[in-house]
Amino acid sequence: MEKAALTMRDDRMLALSYVVWKRLPKPHGQKGEDTTTENKACEIRLDMLRDSDNDGWTDLEEQRLDLDPAKADTDGDGINDGEDVCPTFALPKDHEKDENVQIIQKAFFATVGLTASHYMLIIEPKCAKVHVWGYRGPVLYPDEAQCRAWRRGRQFGPVYVSWEVKRDGDQAQVVIDDYEAPMAAGGQMVYLRKIAGMWYVVRREITWIS
Repeated sequence: MEKAALTMRDDRMLALSYVVWKRLPKPHGQKGEDTTTENKACEIRLDMLRDSDNDGWTDLEEQRLDLDPAKADTDGDGINDGEDVCPTFALPKDHEKDENVQIIQKAFFATVGLTASHYMLIIEPKCAKVHVWGYRGPVLYPDEAQCRAWRRGRQFGPVYVSWEVKRDGDQAQVVIDDYEAPMAAGGQMVYLRKIAGMWYVVRREITWIS
């Protein structure tokens, strides 16, 4: 490799160009070898670690997550994006007084909150919006149009999750399904019981897996 050169494309991109020598084998029976050259180039992003709002997400990560790179608290709920499990869904007032919210939060925590996963979770638009906790990755609530855009442009990578609550007095069941890709999906049933005014997870089982 020779004639290496660096060129600034703009304030974010550094271009590296160079020439590579390649050996060309001679036809069978001839001794020695010929050489040729090939021009090569690659680009280096200089802003990959830039975090303009100092919220813990880089600007590039925030663009991918549809967050605001210039605003540390995108949804304005007082929780920094880097600490907010649901950075695009503001925590509503008296949110956790709703029993269905409590049920989904407990079921969600029992299902994925105890894992070390950092996968981005996309919650299906048909599901109730709940400000969950205990998960290490971002949980996003796109609308129908945004969800279609995610599937078209970034089909693989995030995990699509749906949940549904079924209640009968002091007992509840939460059906949680997830889909990442063909042959990478599954469903779980989480059973909860209300004891002394509080909801507790009493059982969890896998219902299907692909």
